[in-house]
Amino acid sequence: MISIVKQNLSLTATEELYIAGLTDADKPRAWKNDTAAKAIKDSILKQLDSIQQQKCCYCGLKLWETSRGEIEHIASKSGRKKSYPEFTFVKNNLVLSCEYCNGSSKKGEIDVVFRYSTNYDKCEFKIVHPYFDNPNKHYSWVDKVTQIVIRHKTWKGKYSIILFELDSIRHSEARGKQNIYEKKVAKMIKKKQVIDRFNYIISFRWL
Repeated sequence: MISIVKQNLSLTATEELYIAGLTDADKPRAWKNDTAAKAIKDSILKQLDSIQQQKCCYCGLKLWETSRGEIEHIASKSGRKKSYPEFTFVKNNLVLSCEYCNGSSKKGEIDVVFRYSTNYDKCEFKIVHPYFDNPNKHYSWVDKVTQIVIRHKTWKGKYSIILFELDSIRHSEARGKQNIYEKKVAKMIKKKQVIDRFNYIISFRWL
């Protein structure tokens, strides 16, 4: 399902120094055009791909199979409704999402910040925040074998479901298929572990 992002990104001292030298107004332009920023973005993408286990931060579906992963600014750096250029390089504002959830017809058109603070970690968000919110507190799941249907527990959960269309048939069926696949993989891994343990025991020789 959907998992909280538990591990933070890490940047080198040189990368941190580069970011510190940018003004808030220059950060979105640098993110888009600077060669130095491209190297940072490449590093961030690789880290997030590993941290999120190749899953979209919003819908929890596997990346790179049906859509590529994109670095997403939770508080938009250049949104049409409202932008937060000062948060362009803030680590907790950067996640990997699928093209569908990151589409311009969705979050790019909406200001997801509920209460603003110059300190990013003190901002309040309308959506279930990938770093700050445990999805299990905001969503519940109904397993219908071929579909995994999502339900909201909180207003944040409801807002996120509506915004990212997490209750669509497309999402529900994709979650069902992914759930079946992951259960099969887990069984195969467990079976291999049992076999490896058995082989170890029977091959053991006392000295």
